[in-house]
Amino acid sequence: MAFSGAVDLALDTLTIEGNTAGEDGGGLSFANTGSVAVEAGILTGNRAARGGGIAVVGPPGWADQGSVFTDNVANAGGGSIYAEETATILVDSWMTGGLALMAEGGNLAVLGGSLAAERLGLGGGSAGYNGGNLAIRNGS
Repeated sequence: MAFSGAVDLALDTLTIEGNTAGEDGGGLSFANTGSVAVEAGILTGNRAARGGGIAVVGPPGWADQGSVFTDNVANAGGGSIYAEETATILVDSWMTGGLALMAEGGNLAVLGGSLAAERLGLGGGSAGYNGGNLAIRNGS
């Protein structure tokens, strides 16, 4: 699913599995949307160029609470989550087995934005460059 434009969106208790995208977000893609909230999602086995599970590009920001990301793959960053130029809030989220084949952030890549996390679980990630589990570049 891809979303862009001024849309505020809340997604609760969803399962997204085995999808492929040629560009951003194998499971979900958000580009310059309004606020986005994901809660209690399961995103597994998705593939994309950036953000195998979820890709979020542009303001204002997004949040995830209680979702599980497993075995998502990206060619160019963020096997599970790719967040660029956006505020990212993760609470009680778990990511495992994320793979960034030719870039950074096997499970999570944050580029040019911010990350706030509470009880974040990362494990078994692998990246072609920096941050097998987590990479933050030009952000905070």
